[in-house]
Amino acid sequence: MGKRLVQGVLLLALFLILPASVAGIWVRQEMADTDRYVASVKDLPSNPEVQEAIVQLVGSEVSARVTMDWETFVTTTVSSRTIQSQLLGLDVDVQGFVEDQTRRIIQEPGFTPVWVAINEAAHPLVKDVLLGNDSDAVAGADGDIELNISPIYNALVQSLAGQGIDLTRVLPAEVDDLSLTIYDSPSLQQTQRIARLIDRWALPLVGIAVVLGLLVVVISHRKPLAVAVVGLTVLLSMAASLLALAA
Repeated sequence: MGKRLVQGVLLLALFLILPASVAGIWVRQEMADTDRYVASVKDLPSNPEVQEAIVQLVGSEVSARVTMDWETFVTTTVSSRTIQSQLLGLDVDVQGFVEDQTRRIIQEPGFTPVWVAINEAAHPLVKDVLLGNDSDAVAGADGDIELNISPIYNALVQSLAGQGIDLTRVLPAEVDDLSLTIYDSPSLQQTQRIARLIDRWALPLVGIAVVLGLLVVVISHRKPLAVAVVGLTVLLSMAASLLALAA
């Protein structure tokens, strides 16, 4: 009776630990592997909230640097009389026009390589900050994690140049300090604690799960049955994890 109780406790511990260990390994790989990280954030620009955050950030950046009215902006940045006439017929201001153009760039298929490049460059720094290895290159002064989206501004300059609008007459040709906050300071501290726990315990938990399964088999008089019970426990544990994720 005592041996069965011990086996039951071991199986219960295995049932509870296994999902955490598997999830930990998965998250650890996501954090460590740049390709996996980029794949996980690749579709973020299609999220309306993320899209608007980027659009408003670029629009605000331009508006802060350009204080002229719409007509002056058009006549300053456009040489073609025909294009000037078309643009002056629009009912917009400088910030609204820039936001519309930025939104169009983000929604184009050609934006994907730009977004991938941004996140490939950011991943090592984001990983360091999540694990508590703060990096000035990705963390703002108040402890936020900031993604450098300057390439989006640079793409905007190039796109408008192709339409006959030379932004470099009123703005820098390139910037390197346009940042989008992706984690704010209060949530960052909690995320760092979780990330450090995962990084520290993901592999040990797998080892503990293996040892628990082996102990169940070793102390059993009917080892084939014990192996089957351990296997069933693993399947049930994984099934419960999948159901919890789907809920």
